[in-house]
Amino acid sequence: METPATEENLALAAEGLLALPELGGPEAVVQQADEMAGKDALGTIEVVLNSGHPADVGVRELRTPVVEPMRARTHWFAPRAQPGPGSGGRHSGHGK
Repeated sequence: METPATEENLALAAEGLLALPELGGPEAVVQQADEMAGKDALGTIEVVLNSGHPADVGVRELRTPVVEPMRARTHWFAPRAQPGPGSGGRHSGHGK
């Protein structure tokens, strides 16, 4: 169970996230989350959005343009660097 202080912090964070799209669009939310939480940005946004904030419409509107693209960029199907042709599967091409 969350403490009242934690619930209040989550509510304040949600308020901040809900205001950002109006000021700078979904990109502003992603940028702010990346600056605040780094590689944990997606998880941080999801915790805030699942905090039970009363602005259900705002939370839903934030989820589609922000969270879904963030999930896509961290998805394990995302393109990865492939070894070059003739490298025998080695990424650097060294070690023959």
